[in-house]
Amino acid sequence: MKTGKVDEFSAFAEASLPSLMRLAWMLNRDRQRAEDLTQEALVKIWLAWRKREIGNPMAYARTVLIRCSIDERRRRSSGEVPTEIPDFAGGSTEDAHITSLTLRNALQHLGATDRAIVVLRFYVGLSSEEIAQEVGLTSGAVRTRLTRATSQLRTQLGSAYTP
Repeated sequence: MKTGKVDEFSAFAEASLPSLMRLAWMLNRDRQRAEDLTQEALVKIWLAWRKREIGNPMAYARTVLIRCSIDERRRRSSGEVPTEIPDFAGGSTEDAHITSLTLRNALQHLGATDRAIVVLRFYVGLSSEEIAQEVGLTSGAVRTRLTRATSQLRTQLGSAYTP
């Protein structure tokens, strides 16, 4: 194995780990599962990295992480609901904590793909076309699912959180 590839991947993994962890947590709402998914995604990324050149590693990493999350949700048979909220921002006020809990509970009612679409659009800031590439749908399907998911979130959150 070439040392250059190992060093490149190590640098990428170290730099992208916090971002991938936050995304995994947003998708699954559980710190341990987020850690497991991030690790699983990094293993898959490494397997691809050592064989070929990856044009946009962060986009590829998000795609792998989202697909791992969706696959894991399909396999999961437990009805456990996580209660821990990690403090990625380094501290929060009581209002921000309540808002986080409320949003987390509302996101819980979305399917795995719809949750991924909402998180990628509003948390990561990707366009419909970029999301379509990452989740394997057409951009029209992404826009339709995003509209339905945000409508469902507005209904669950009520008028207090409607812009």
